[in-house]
Amino acid sequence: MPNTNPSGHDTWYMKLFSSYDFLDKEARFNEYVQEYLRIFNRMFKYNGLPETVPQRKLEEFLQTQAIVFPMECQPWKSSDFKEKAEKGLYVFFGGYGGTPDVYYEMTVANIANPCLTGSENVKYNAEIGKDCAVIFNDSQKQGLLPLIRKYSALQVEADISFYDAMINLRIQSLIHASDDRTKASAELFLKRIEEGHLGVIFGASLDPETALATKPFVTGGNSNALTQLIETKQYLKASILNDLGLNANYNMKRERINTAETELNNDGLLPLVDDMLKCREEGLAMVNAMYGLNITVEKDSAWEFRQLAAEVDAANPEGVDGEPESDQEPDAAAPEETEETPEPETEEKEEKEDDGTEKTE
Repeated sequence: MPNTNPSGHDTWYMKLFSSYDFLDKEARFNEYVQEYLRIFNRMFKYNGLPETVPQRKLEEFLQTQAIVFPMECQPWKSSDFKEKAEKGLYVFFGGYGGTPDVYYEMTVANIANPCLTGSENVKYNAEIGKDCAVIFNDSQKQGLLPLIRKYSALQVEADISFYDAMINLRIQSLIHASDDRTKASAELFLKRIEEGHLGVIFGASLDPETALATKPFVTGGNSNALTQLIETKQYLKASILNDLGLNANYNMKRERINTAETELNNDGLLPLVDDMLKCREEGLAMVNAMYGLNITVEKDSAWEFRQLAAEVDAANPEGVDGEPESDQEPDAAAPEETEETPEPETEEKEEKEDDGTEKTE
């Protein structure tokens, strides 16, 4: 371990070896949010994206900001604002407002980006020829942060309760001492037991009620609480994955479960993901028409497998395996192969008999 610097330059290094603080709710909450954003960043894959639009940033903006504005612009190349980079397609997020249309949809986006020429109010609409396109994460323009924050906060509380329950399970009984001598003797006794030795507790009185008393601490309710917390943590993790289209089992039965029980929630997995995919397809169609591109999007990773499984289940609802039997009967006129029986060797036997008769003569 390096020596700590009074100036605090090694503080970040010391934090790597510090204990994990379960009670720091803000830090644990941010960890859960970042964990889910990493998982959900691979929900979709894009084909034909220009080099100026990284897929990682596009999904990050959509999931956290709920709306992005693809626009062709010429940003500044260096931080001193002396040279401009090559013009291309970029995606931005910002505030949106303006005069609503007939369906009360906003029509103006306020984009403030330090790498551009300045803050701009650009118009967007489904009509081709506006200043920029628009892509929504979902039909309600909420993004995934409300859902992620909800389950992250619940999981932080479950982790703290689980941590406290594990600590309490260490206490098998409570020891009550009436004086300092008995207390010190009890502590020495516990230490010797921990080391593997037997010991005796010295008390000032022969009355067990005043000298030393023990009370069982771990009961059936305390031991069952740990099991219930494990089930709660499993339920919370499975719930957020189910909401985002992954079939994570959270069946609380302690016996075996059949196939039908594992597939009870299959019908409710894909609607939200399908809504997100539809919004991306509509937004990319606008981008392709405005800028002459050919960008496509589809499900990726485990969500692609879930979609293929749903299509197979829809095509084969009864779960019949194997290929259908053909209606054609086998050809009856096909000749059957017969084994040829060897003819008796009569000629060879006759020759041998003739040879024998000549020799006798």
